[in-house]
Order: sequence, then structure tokens, then C-alpha cells
Amino acid sequence: MYEVKNVKSCASRNGLATSCTIYKQGIKIGEMIDAGEGGMVNFHMAEQDLEELRDHAKKELNSTYDYAHEIFLATLCDDYDMTKKARRSKTKTFFKLITDGEEDIYTIPYPYTENIERQLKAKYGENLIKVYS
Repeated sequence: MYEVKNVKSCASRNGLATSCTIYKQGIKIGEMIDAGEGGMVNFHMAEQDLEELRDHAKKELNSTYDYAHEIFLATLCDDYDMTKKARRSKTKTFFKLITDGEEDIYTIPYPYTENIERQLKAKYGENLIKVYS
């Protein structure tokens, strides 16, 4: 339903500064800018779109946290960056697993193929969240 594009990230004094364009069902609805200073994240979009994003993020993350949409978008930005990195790599496969309740990114020293993805699914089952290709 939601996706991000044009993700830009860089190190800042207090973390990672990120900006992105936000799309809902393929239609641009706004932009997010996180200066990486530990303060507020700025959204440039209609209030109704922001409220719908907040509601969707709370449902998606099963959260009542008021700022769940910021976590949700940060996750989308991370996935965007990992997909971009995986497409550039000709020698590795990147995948996300949930272990001990935490999500972590792993790599194996083989280029992505559908057979590699099947093997990962067979080995890790439901703990395999995503294979980046």
C-alpha cells in the first residue's frame, strides 16, 4: 500500500539523516525529512494523508505508539536501501531474519538466484522475513 522512493541518507551528528518521497498505491502523497538530530521528523503532506499513514502504521506494527508512522517509514527506507544494495551486488545475497525477537540482515557469499531463495526458505522457514534481490 505504502512505498518510499528517492531515499537519501547520510550520517549526522546524532544519527542518520534521511529524506524520502512517500507513495500510497503508486500516487505521491508527500515527503518525509528527518534531520538526524534526535528531534521531530518533518512531513510535507496533506493532514488527511498523514492521519491515514499514522493509522496504517499502527495497524501494520500492531502498536498504539503515536509515532509509529516514523518507525514504519524508517523500515521502508531501510528496505529500499537494502534492495538497492542487493541489486548492485553481483556476489552476495542479502536476507532478513527474525532471531530472538529481533530483525537482522545477513549475507551469504553467493549471488541471488531463485534456488538460493528456496534454500533459505527451507532452512529458516517463518523466521525468514525477506530476501533482497
